[in-house]
Amino acid sequence: MLYKMKYLRSLDLSCTDVEELPYDLGINLVHLHFLGLNSTPIKILPDSICKLYSLHTLELRKCKNLQELPKDIGSMISLTHLDISMDLTTFCMPSGIGKLSELKTLGRFNVGRHVEYAGIKELEELNNLTGEVCISGLYLCLDSMFLKKIGLEFFHAGNHRGKCFPELRELEFRNLHELEEIQEWSEFCKDTFPVLCKVTFFNCPLLKKIPRFKYAKLRKLEIERCGAL
Repeated sequence: MLYKMKYLRSLDLSCTDVEELPYDLGINLVHLHFLGLNSTPIKILPDSICKLYSLHTLELRKCKNLQELPKDIGSMISLTHLDISMDLTTFCMPSGIGKLSELKTLGRFNVGRHVEYAGIKELEELNNLTGEVCISGLYLCLDSMFLKKIGLEFFHAGNHRGKCFPELRELEFRNLHELEEIQEWSEFCKDTFPVLCKVTFFNCPLLKKIPRFKYAKLRKLEIERCGAL
């Protein structure tokens, strides 16, 4: 039935019992701008979804069974909202997600170790992100098993193309058990996080040094279970 509506612009299947989508969905509904799959038991999205070059919004909130995102998601050049639950930790971001330069909404960024998964450097191109992004797996950014220091490379030092994360308002560091230091960035990259207003440090028991947030518009600093601070 869906294929008879080839000019369909919006499809919302949220709160249904849909477990999978047709394998050729992205071939038959090429004009789709919105796809909502919130609160469904869906496990895997078909690869053809990456051919939805006009898709602006993909909603996947509360999809607890979701196992992965399509590997070619970076080809969805019009995607501005990839709405994933912040507590979704069942998979890593696929390599190439950094190509989504128009992306404004990304609730979760799970760093991966292997080449098929996105590393922290893929965030460099996502300069239009707004709202809150929860980043997990930071300890995988280094060859060692545990991250002890976050340096300027994380804050995109030396970027000459404009402000870094110009719309990011909230930043969290959680469950980094070996982290001891986050390097001061304000003197080297003054335009990093220009509208940042909330920072959370949670369960980083060895953390001894954090930045001064000199140029950020910080309103709220939360520190919990960080005994060395």
